[in-house]
Amino acid sequence: MEYGKDDVLKFLPHRDPFLFIDSVEYVDLPKIDINNFENFKQLVGTKIKAHFFVRPDLAILQGHFPGNPLVPGVIQVEMMAQASCFAVLKYLTLFQNQKQTRLNLVTVERAKFRKPLYPACKLEIFSEMTSSRGYFSYYDCYIKSSDQLISEASIMASFNK
Repeated sequence: MEYGKDDVLKFLPHRDPFLFIDSVEYVDLPKIDINNFENFKQLVGTKIKAHFFVRPDLAILQGHFPGNPLVPGVIQVEMMAQASCFAVLKYLTLFQNQKQTRLNLVTVERAKFRKPLYPACKLEIFSEMTSSRGYFSYYDCYIKSSDQLISEASIMASFNK
């Protein structure tokens, strides 16, 4: 693991019951010349793989749905957005000595929920930065469990220092 739970807590401002990343297996940045870094376009191609275990006692499941818990699609999108944060955050930590910042979710497109997501699932959350304009970055994301595609979406986030 590249980042364990303690590291995730240092990076992300989210906390229970709205923290949906347990660990990050890798953040693969493209080759970056830090002496000539001009903008976040140079981060395009960054790939992230994160993990989350859907605990049966997860607060969101208490009301969705009692007796038949199911992880809502909007929470799956949030998982993808939280994983996507690590593209910019790794850059900031390595090269700017800044440990926390904020990425705000701006748009969600082409969200598809392929299979229901139940408690006790071990998730792999994938994200790839596909483009960047100024302080806006775009990501293609998907979630798998037991090698089954669960959901996917394209998101845009804005970066704020």
